[in-house]
Amino acid sequence: MNDQEKIYSYACLNCVTEKQIKQGDAIKCLDCGNRILRKLRSKSVIQLEAR
Repeated sequence: MNDQEKIYSYACLNCVTEKQIKQGDAIKCLDCGNRILRKLRSKSVIQLEAR
């Protein structure tokens, strides 16, 4: 993980803009200053096995 940092996509709840956040970045919208962001769903299919 040293070569590639994980980057997550978040959407602002106030102005609905998409922002990419790396570990250690401030959780804040750059456009409106809102501090409430929601994590976007991944585009890959995830299948879990229930027991």
